[in-house]
Amino acid sequence: MKNKFIKEIQSTPRINRKVSEIPPINQYGINLLETANANEIIDQIIEEPLRKACKELKAKGIETVMSSANRTNLLKEGEKALEKEDVRGRELFLDGPTYESAGKGYAWIMVNFDSLSDDNKKILFSLEETKNAKGENIGERIIWFVKSNPLMDILKKDSSEEKESVLDKEFEERSFSLKYNSDRYPKKVIFFRMPISDTTTIVDVEKYFERITKRLQQQQIGIDKPNMTRDK
Repeated sequence: MKNKFIKEIQSTPRINRKVSEIPPINQYGINLLETANANEIIDQIIEEPLRKACKELKAKGIETVMSSANRTNLLKEGEKALEKEDVRGRELFLDGPTYESAGKGYAWIMVNFDSLSDDNKKILFSLEETKNAKGENIGERIIWFVKSNPLMDILKKDSSEEKESVLDKEFEERSFSLKYNSDRYPKKVIFFRMPISDTTTIVDVEKYFERITKRLQQQQIGIDKPNMTRDK
């Protein structure tokens, strides 16, 4: 009976497997572009729903930083997904939103803004402005421009910093702050987000993020920083 049960589970079509079945992988990534078997490593450290997207970003020379698509991302009873209006104005609060709280109710990938070519930055600015047939700005839920803003960063801000480019200034206008370790991760990042529920399948997530990654252009690999992918 036991063997028959295991056989039935293993024969379950992959298309029906849900994000609610995926356990979290809490493991740091490594420098994927300097690793011979980079795709193999992604299979080990990135949760299954996001592996295809992370491989596509790597192939296009875009640096991914963190990602998460597992059962812990699902909202529990009584929880509400965090949206942009819930974040603005709370950046400096000690209990202000973190990147983990921003992932509640969403599968997500964090990308290093500075690793993007100018063309890809413009593509994502445009994607953030996407509206539906009713004229509602749905792009703001999908694409988040985020900067770290711990108090120490404010205290040690250097007035001699390089002059910002036009695209850097546009990032600043669109961005808001979430708390994360800015010593370990880039200070300017972009979240790609997908709303998920207990019925969302792995294939649903793959197709959703494929639509985003396909919009991005191929760029020279390693033009800025090497591609560093890790799971949450």
